[in-house]
Amino acid sequence: QGSLVSTTAGTRDGLLTSLRHGDELAGGHYRLYAKYQNRAASPDPEPGVSAADDWTSMRAGFRYEKSLSKTDDLEVHGEMNQMDGSHRRVAASLATGDTQVSPAEINGTSGYLLTRWTRSPSERSEVSVQTYFDHLDRREDGSYDFTQNTASFEFQHRWTHGSGGELNWGADYRRVWIDISPAHAIRIPEEHPRANYSSVFVQEEWSLLDETLVLTGGFKLEDNSLGGFSPAPSARVLWAPHRRFSAWASASRAPRAPSFAEGSTEFDIHATRFIGQPALVSLEQTSGLRNEILTAYELGGRVSPLRKVSLDIAAFRNRYDEAFALRLAEPFGDQRDGLRFLRVPLSFENGSAICTRGVEGVVNWTPV
Repeated sequence: QGSLVSTTAGTRDGLLTSLRHGDELAGGHYRLYAKYQNRAASPDPEPGVSAADDWTSMRAGFRYEKSLSKTDDLEVHGEMNQMDGSHRRVAASLATGDTQVSPAEINGTSGYLLTRWTRSPSERSEVSVQTYFDHLDRREDGSYDFTQNTASFEFQHRWTHGSGGELNWGADYRRVWIDISPAHAIRIPEEHPRANYSSVFVQEEWSLLDETLVLTGGFKLEDNSLGGFSPAPSARVLWAPHRRFSAWASASRAPRAPSFAEGSTEFDIHATRFIGQPALVSLEQTSGLRNEILTAYELGGRVSPLRKVSLDIAAFRNRYDEAFALRLAEPFGDQRDGLRFLRVPLSFENGSAICTRGVEGVVNWTPV
């Protein structure tokens, strides 16, 4: 509770001002906040070429929490943002047969509203329901006007049972729809495209041997309109026989859905001249993309030789199947605004397999 005002200023980072205020309201607690920041452009990378990276942002939001009863709590928070700035736009020009870089103004507004209701009928059980809405509008002078809306609903239930285990299960649904103004640089063939994402999950955690051994197993079913249906199992074991030593191992599988940019968007990448004729390299729409699948393994341990010093060492291996990769199709003649040119189409496809592996270590020292 109370108020806080802070301001800083610099020759390059500009002015940064933030305000916060909190108090009680209708049996609950609220907090209001606002932030303003502007940043000057970086030095020009070369004479006559503007860095074009200055920007100004304003943000304001609120958060409200209230206990409705001994078992029910309500949380609501939201935020609005406004950003104006500039950047270096890269545009493929068929008229000149090259790719040009020029400063461009960019503006954006966004905001979200989240509500969460939680019921805890006992120390062993908790139910939560969350709704969320997000809006984004981004405009680039002379190029495009992009709008995206996201709405989601989420349900979760946690139950601690008498056999030393904890069960979590739930479901969620998310819908995304976008709109983009017609432009040569960026095109979406489908009018007002939208995507649906849904999932259900269950996870069980067991504490055994006086809580020195913790086993966790979970299973999630995900489905989305862009990449299809995918199962996502996971398992983890943690062994901590001593307060200064612990070891763990885990295995999991997780899908990644194609984005709108990878499957539903067309845009110009690079313009050049080929045998005296204008040529355009462009990304084309892809149909039938499937989810990219990650299978991850990890084995690690932690040892604390001293009370304030600990060492973590972990080995990992990640494999990406059905990874997205660009494919070059056969070039063909095309026409735009009466100008004939050679189109070199690229598109995403599944099929690549990528594997990463390694060992990492971290030393933590807490002097105080």
